[in-house]
Amino acid sequence: MDFSGLIAATESNLGITYADAQREAILKALTYNLSIVTGGPGTGKTTVTRGILAAYKQLHPDHYIYLASPTGRAAKRLAEVTGHYASTIHRLLRYQPQYDCFEHDELNPLPGPGLLIVDEVSMMDLLLARDLFRAIPDNLQTVLIGDVDQLPSVGPGSVLRDLITSGIVPTTRLNYVYRQAEGSGIALLADAVRQGRLPANWTRLPDVEVIMVEDRDRIPEIVRNKTLAAVKQYGLMGVLVMAPMKKGVDGVANLNAVVRETLNPAGEDKPAIRLSSGEYRQGDKIMVVKNDYRLGVFNGDLGIVREIVTCKERGILVDIDGTDEPVFFSDDDESADLLTLAYASTVHKAQGGEAPVAIVTLSRGHWIMLERNLLYTAVSRAKKKLVLVCQEDAVDRAVKNNRAIKRNSRLVELLKAG
Repeated sequence: MDFSGLIAATESNLGITYADAQREAILKALTYNLSIVTGGPGTGKTTVTRGILAAYKQLHPDHYIYLASPTGRAAKRLAEVTGHYASTIHRLLRYQPQYDCFEHDELNPLPGPGLLIVDEVSMMDLLLARDLFRAIPDNLQTVLIGDVDQLPSVGPGSVLRDLITSGIVPTTRLNYVYRQAEGSGIALLADAVRQGRLPANWTRLPDVEVIMVEDRDRIPEIVRNKTLAAVKQYGLMGVLVMAPMKKGVDGVANLNAVVRETLNPAGEDKPAIRLSSGEYRQGDKIMVVKNDYRLGVFNGDLGIVREIVTCKERGILVDIDGTDEPVFFSDDDESADLLTLAYASTVHKAQGGEAPVAIVTLSRGHWIMLERNLLYTAVSRAKKKLVLVCQEDAVDRAVKNNRAIKRNSRLVELLKAG
């Protein structure tokens, strides 16, 4: 079937003219049962996603449409940019916690015919990919979207990279950085890091503030001051503070403590409670670190502590970003173990999220973790401003270190073997 007329109609309806690579990605999505779209920040993945949705709806108005991501934060963002309901993969497959299995599997696949778009696939590990593909029927066209140059999943495997490497899945790589063409220094830096280099003027790019330090002990104070200024402009949820590691003076644990004492200090009139995962105060910024389907919260979800509960059932009431009702976490049901403070987080934990301002620390103390895909992932979390507090040789190490840890899942070999 010739889809050129349909894609032209989609361009007209959306008021956009697609680049050749974007048009190719939409065409493959409509043509093949499985296809991949990969590209860095600002390359038009969101534009392509909207185009695929619009064209498919026009072609098959009565078919099922599913949008999903590995994490709740990524699913929320996917829904925001498409205007279509999106869920986590676990919610899509209807995870049954009492049986530790999914309702949708090879015996009870997702209803079709239809379209499934999965975003942030670089975060999907091998086990989750196995469960997802088991539940996809033959009449459900599937499009996988993600940035293959980001950090791989926390769990086993490198699913997106292996699918592309196998060469058997039709893939479109979006290379042109539209945000860079529009003058975004963040996009320029991210694209250069991806290629293993730094722009000649990388310390003076628009929207990028680079603060060089020799003594890493200065980093927490600088981060505290920059975070305070950013929160005044964008609010507590509008700032991401990231470090490669938890330990060290400029690691996540200490940055959490330093920033917290500035933004939400302890006091006699400040309600607080100590739970199994730490002390929490009213107004604290927290992160969910593990999925809990009973509570409807997912790894990477962010929230603010609304209320400290000290009656019979002790715990905290949290406003989770993207949910309508607050969620109660307690030691009694061990749900408090799902939480940690989130004034700062590791780059791995921040993957899948974005914020107007991203503040990133890199020092020689993080040497073992300094890799190209980590710096690239951190830089690409910023939407409006990036603050890089660093030691110069640490940045140089990260850019040059393209050591990708090989994950021996044998997925590539199995795919090639059919």
